[in-house]
Amino acid sequence: MTVNTDFIYCQSDQGDNRHVTDTAVGCNMAIRSEVLEDIGWFDERLPYGHEEAELADRIRDAYSVWYSPDLLVEHPFAESIPDYLEKQYRHGKESIPYYKTRGKNVPKPIVKFMLVPAYYSESTVSLSVISVIGRIVSDVGTLHGYLTYELADSGRRIDA
Repeated sequence: MTVNTDFIYCQSDQGDNRHVTDTAVGCNMAIRSEVLEDIGWFDERLPYGHEEAELADRIRDAYSVWYSPDLLVEHPFAESIPDYLEKQYRHGKESIPYYKTRGKNVPKPIVKFMLVPAYYSESTVSLSVISVIGRIVSDVGTLHGYLTYELADSGRRIDA
């Protein structure tokens, strides 16, 4: 297949046709080298899981992002509930440097993800229960990350 776009995204099913999309995170992507030369590479200062989201944000700021149903990427997911919860916690904790790098008001997304009910619901009751537990674990991680990184920025230290 010939790809004639700058950034292709294929994480979730968005239908059978290629189209421009705003839904893009860093995993499952193909990027032209010219785009990376233009906007820069991964920001290695960012911890787990957010260096790719931050790169996708910079790409989206400068280029069109395309969804392509033809691209397939193998991506490992958590294989057990403890693995899932550990991943949720780690992802929440390490979201703080990402928010700061993007110049976001850090407390705003923390409150948004904790208080908006849509972030806690899924298509079935059992998925919703797992989602609620995962969201709470992620929120605890986010609060821990906020305290860790805010204290680090103020010169104080908290053990992670």
